[in-house]
Amino acid sequence: MELLVGGGRLGLGCMSVSGQYDSGTPLPAEESLAFFQGAHNAGYTHFDTAEVYHSGPFGQPPGTDAVFNEAQLGAFFRTIPRSSFTVGTKYAPWLHDWNADYPTVKAALLRSLSRLGLGYVDIYYTHRVPSREYAVAFMHTCRRLVHEGLIRAVGLSEVSTEWLVAAHAVHPVRCVQQEWSLLSRGIEDGLVPACVRLGVAIVAYSPLARNLLSGPADRPTDMRRRLVPRFSEDNFAQNQRMVTKIEKLAADKGCTTAQLSMGWLLQRASDMGVECIPIPGTKRLPHALDNMASAQLRLASGDMESLEQIALLVAGAREGDGYLAGAFEGGTKKAEFASALSQIAEVKRLNPGNLACKHFDVAYFNSLDDGLKARMIQCARSGFENPDSGVGAYAMQPDDYTALSPFMDPLIREYHKASPDAVHVNDWTVSGTFDLAELGLPALSMRVRVGRNLKSFPLPGAMSKQERCELEDTMVSAFEKLMAMPEYGGRYNSITPGHPCFVNHEMYNKLVKEHIMFKDMSKDPYLLSAGIAKDWPHGRGCYVSADKEFIVWVGEEDHLRVMCMKKGAILNQVFDRLEKALQIVSGIEGIEFACSESYGLVTSCPTNLGTGMRASVHVPLPNLTSDGTDNRAKAVALPLGLSVRGIGGEHTAIGADGTVDISPSARLFIREGEIIEALYKGLQALMLEESRSKL
Repeated sequence: MELLVGGGRLGLGCMSVSGQYDSGTPLPAEESLAFFQGAHNAGYTHFDTAEVYHSGPFGQPPGTDAVFNEAQLGAFFRTIPRSSFTVGTKYAPWLHDWNADYPTVKAALLRSLSRLGLGYVDIYYTHRVPSREYAVAFMHTCRRLVHEGLIRAVGLSEVSTEWLVAAHAVHPVRCVQQEWSLLSRGIEDGLVPACVRLGVAIVAYSPLARNLLSGPADRPTDMRRRLVPRFSEDNFAQNQRMVTKIEKLAADKGCTTAQLSMGWLLQRASDMGVECIPIPGTKRLPHALDNMASAQLRLASGDMESLEQIALLVAGAREGDGYLAGAFEGGTKKAEFASALSQIAEVKRLNPGNLACKHFDVAYFNSLDDGLKARMIQCARSGFENPDSGVGAYAMQPDDYTALSPFMDPLIREYHKASPDAVHVNDWTVSGTFDLAELGLPALSMRVRVGRNLKSFPLPGAMSKQERCELEDTMVSAFEKLMAMPEYGGRYNSITPGHPCFVNHEMYNKLVKEHIMFKDMSKDPYLLSAGIAKDWPHGRGCYVSADKEFIVWVGEEDHLRVMCMKKGAILNQVFDRLEKALQIVSGIEGIEFACSESYGLVTSCPTNLGTGMRASVHVPLPNLTSDGTDNRAKAVALPLGLSVRGIGGEHTAIGADGTVDISPSARLFIREGEIIEALYKGLQALMLEESRSKL
């Protein structure tokens, strides 16, 4: 969808027409109509408004006689063809108790459409996104409104890079509305590159820094700008001197300071490769015409550098702590919690098998302080953002299983089919030797892996980029000790840019194809929602022994995935080597694995708690898979306590010769030694069924 029609490059910010920057007095109807008509004739085809733009004191609810900016535009829109303009309006969450649910948003949208006199709007934004959860909930709602034809596209206003990515995964975000100007460039480091990558446009509000770059002679006195530090008495005087320097450059170019500043923004956006539509706000037609002329400017690199050097002299922040504080006080957390609870209730209704939502008790949640409330929502986020989840819960901190026990414990015991009083015990003792040859099997591909997390770090879902890299550095020191041992040797392969052990993309793909390295986690929606895939690929890599039979993944679903693999017939060989390697690693100073008194070894996902172990073999079952699927094999394996997967892992195909991956299902409330015994006994029973199936 094109934001601009007719080849224009600027849109028009319409807020001031309803008096927002003055005493609250709007332009009279005849003047506002003439202004909009003149602007449209001059080439403005995109108009920006919001439900909160209306006459009356700033920050106060509209009176019974309030003039709405949308209504002023509506009177103008009735005079021109619908195909000759686009319009964006905004939903103000603080006016609706921070709700982003479908009935509330749709009702507000219908009121806006009524004032605009339109059947649909081209862009529907949420006004100043308060949280990641809210952004996701708003996109779910707007996806329905797009399908209903009430809006053409969705936008977000004042959004972080992370929240944009999360929202865009639900439904395409057409544009974000952010402050961007010569004096306000904070979005260039993260948000702009993300917009380029996602194909999202930037609608730049305040491209003239709230008129500061127009060179006002007097300090503004309206309430909106009075709270902005750049317009304080001391800062304004210094900023006037800065603008004087820009005026000299503008005079040399034969243009105004406003035109030069807007020209800089258009050129900067072009250089960065992002679609940008500045929406300078004004209610005076000469100013609108002056601004439009900036689209014709072309600035050389020297001009850009000169302007940027002058801009470094700006005094004061773009917004003050008090700016809109009355509207947003306490709103962020309230919005975050309300939108999350709304989604959880909906998922609980639609998918009762989603354990995270099933066991999310609102009464318990309401009994917590805000810190624990936020942790509980974060633990359940993957479940309510991905309704098809079976479990949907991930711990964020090693003590989440204790701190949030009334939520976590019932979920854990239902999944693991455990009694309320069961307590996990870790024990690697194995009785006897488990020889596959005695079952009539040849040497098979055997693998045992465990998940481990370091006690001194948050779990992966709550780690910062710096913490991920610090964890990797900690483990590299440990791997150096392994590499010095003849029975291990090998090397560490990092995919963290700039790391001393960095491997390029070609080598990374080679390791993935060899099943040595894990796949790109940033493409997994469940791990993205949980925060586990965040900051990819920083802090990720794998250690590989010289014989390629001992591997440690760093920075996947758990801090460490430690595995031994071997083609052979004695199951004990991989089991014993893994136990010995874990003893070596955990014995290194500074490395202590997170443990729970009730659940044993702590893992991000409750399904892996206890041992964190998965022991498997690749075994051919040509008879049980003669139909080309593993359905019969799964039916036989389930009562035996075994899981069946394809040879490439979960959700992959079986081998051409009927080879499947077999492993015991139990992880928790079972001893490590018992898992190996269960695998051997399960294989014994499974092979009996395989031979019977041949008859």
